[in-house]
Amino acid sequence: PSEGRLEVYYRGQWGTVCSDVFTKLEGYVACRQLGYTDVLKVSTGPSYATNQSIWLSQISCSKPYTSLFSCSYSFDANQCTPLQNTWLVCGKSHS
Repeated sequence: PSEGRLEVYYRGQWGTVCSDVFTKLEGYVACRQLGYTDVLKVSTGPSYATNQSIWLSQISCSKPYTSLFSCSYSFDANQCTPLQNTWLVCGKSHS
């Protein structure tokens, strides 16, 4: 498996994804977008905090899309704190 804090590249810099409603469905979409076939774990919390900008928040997927940008989301970082950064564990990499 591969794991780490979920980040996106926007306006020339990396930033985090935070949400208090990020479920396994959103995790599955993110892992698929990264080239994996499954999500093993989704979590948020203070141990994933960073000083980076928060780019995406409140992501909600209605079905298993191939990209998080197909889901609903917000660029309003005021809805989150770095304590809500998303951590993923993805598995079964595409070959």
